[in-house]
Amino acid sequence: MIVHESYVDIVGEFWWPYGAICTVHMDLSSDDIETIRAYGDGAITREGLGDWVDCHSGDFARVDDFCASVEGEELAK
Repeated sequence: MIVHESYVDIVGEFWWPYGAICTVHMDLSSDDIETIRAYGDGAITREGLGDWVDCHSGDFARVDDFCASVEGEELAK
């Protein structure tokens, strides 16, 4: 059995406790992937992922970096 898992890991500063550097692992749903694709004008791009992370990382005061794996998708250049 093959399991495809798409996720994004985020590191940054949390709102509370203020100034705390934290990481969050978020599993991506198929709806999340379609929204990310919309941010990238139909393709999965780092910029589109970054825009999605900025809009969907409510616990962060600041996002320092992120990494993602979107199974079955090629990253557009």
